[in-house]
Amino acid sequence: EEDPGGGGGGGALARRLAAELTTPDAAGPVAVEGLALELVAELARGRVMAATRHPPKWLLEAEELVRAQFRTPTSVGAIARTIRIDPATLARAYRRQYRCTVGERIRMLRVDHAARELLETDDPLSTIALAAGFYDQSHFTNVFRRQLGITPAAYREEHGR
Repeated sequence: EEDPGGGGGGGALARRLAAELTTPDAAGPVAVEGLALELVAELARGRVMAATRHPPKWLLEAEELVRAQFRTPTSVGAIARTIRIDPATLARAYRRQYRCTVGERIRMLRVDHAARELLETDDPLSTIALAAGFYDQSHFTNVFRRQLGITPAAYREEHGR
């Protein structure tokens, strides 16, 4: 997917962007925004930055913000403003370092949080869905099933609650 010479990265980003546009969920706009910014930067620069073992402090701060705010609506732009970095730079560096977009990370964190809640509480699925940042129970069920291959209700039942 990533081409150090910059020849194939734009195509891969465009395919991921197209896929995100057909996945309507709460994290979709963040993922689309991040991928679009990356695509513009990639095409403008014609190169790919490699992941580093020691990411810059601002990138670690961005990850901390994503982890702290995953249940609330946000955007790559808002995170970038908070850490005072260009949104395209953030989107590109984040994906390269963490191997996913900001939107994908938010979705993963929401599903992980909801999975824990399913096992630790008797709260209704709709309550868990909203508390994790999903639009509604249906949206939660679709994203959860796509990520884990099982519905939230089946997950709860299978794991003893």
